[in-house]
Amino acid sequence: MNLRSFVQDFLDDPEESTGRLYDGANFHIYEMENLIADYMLSTKSNDILKRYMLTLQEQLRVIFDQIPISWTEGVDIYAPEYDYDDPASRKSNICYEAFRLLKEIQVTYPAYFDKERCPPLFYIALENAQYYPKYLLVSEWISQKSEQFREVWQMIEKYIKRQFEPGIYRPSYHEIDYFRNLIDQVIASQQGLGDKFEIKSLYSLLIYINFNDITFLNHFTTTIEAEVDSIVLDFEKVNLLKQILQELDTTLARNDTFLDPGNPPMKDMLAQWIHAALNTIQS
Repeated sequence: MNLRSFVQDFLDDPEESTGRLYDGANFHIYEMENLIADYMLSTKSNDILKRYMLTLQEQLRVIFDQIPISWTEGVDIYAPEYDYDDPASRKSNICYEAFRLLKEIQVTYPAYFDKERCPPLFYIALENAQYYPKYLLVSEWISQKSEQFREVWQMIEKYIKRQFEPGIYRPSYHEIDYFRNLIDQVIASQQGLGDKFEIKSLYSLLIYINFNDITFLNHFTTTIEAEVDSIVLDFEKVNLLKQILQELDTTLARNDTFLDPGNPPMKDMLAQWIHAALNTIQS
């Protein structure tokens, strides 16, 4: 892969005055996009194309893992600024172009791109730079909410925090996208509902985006169980569980996103638990 040698040459001497090494690396990042398109649009079988994409993702991760994290400082992935004669600007632009290439592959070939694979460290750093301020904003707002609200947020936060420690934990493309979407959803809900965004709103949001974490499931069912146990008469317990089940049935849930693709959807796990509780009371 020519991209490897040209990127490495630039990394070895990023201050090279003529810009020749930068031009070589930048050109081959662009050219990589064309080479991928030629292969992916061929008549090869899906199995071959999937194996090609898996190999490609790993090769690009290894190549781009050599990009120093310090080069990502100040890079705006939405509105990059570039000065060809400035060596520091060349470093930033290589980060941007490599990031753009990886994003382009994900968008263009979603059926083949494996989001359970991990991206290069520079990619994680650029994503974190965009979302860390939003995370802090959400955390500050939630710190003023109820204890139950904060307890649920802590279950979410344990996953988010580790994304900002790439030297200790390397998240997958899926994890990055999932929690970026979750933060955006919380901000949108808070802005739309204001003070009306309470614990039930958070529950509905987490069901909607399939936050199918077992700790969260246990928290949810324990909360329902405590409410049921506070009732004396069995028929009232049954009515409460049926009401919760009815509310759950009308709660929207996406089928294209999950915290853990290995677990059933949160809505299904909750419904299963409620049906079991109903059977126990009615037996």
